[in-house]
Amino acid sequence: MKIYISYFSTAFFNFWLISFYLGFSAGFASYIPIVALLGVVILFVIAIPILIYYFRIGIIIGLIACIILSVHGVSIFWGIIEEGSFNWGLFILSPFFLTLTSIYFSLNALYGTKKISNLPKDKNIKLILSSIPIILFTLYLIFYGKFWNINEFKI
Repeated sequence: MKIYISYFSTAFFNFWLISFYLGFSAGFASYIPIVALLGVVILFVIAIPILIYYFRIGIIIGLIACIILSVHGVSIFWGIIEEGSFNWGLFILSPFFLTLTSIYFSLNALYGTKKISNLPKDKNIKLILSSIPIILFTLYLIFYGKFWNINEFKI
């Protein structure tokens, strides 16, 4: 269950961080946040529901998505180091540390000595846990998708 929670929080907070930065800018300055958005969608909508039913495949997809997300965290961290000041540094980097934690949990689940998943066995709980990210993403697209413009993704 800790992998489910770490994936969920990683995707949620990374998406929030990318949206927060987009709200203060005139658009994306590079393709790294766009690729990170793709990683968030893969982690949130694909990896988490698959994780509930097919643990190993979900872990592999989640690990790939977290590696994609870590590139965005490294670029933010590198920008803070180049700037020379750590104002709000830990606050901004917390999604990056969540991503690293998710990578650690994924690698530990794949290659660790404990191979048992502690996800629930009840079919109804599995259905609820796997449908939560899909429902939240669908509601986001319904309510906020109309405000998207393809010009936001142009560099």
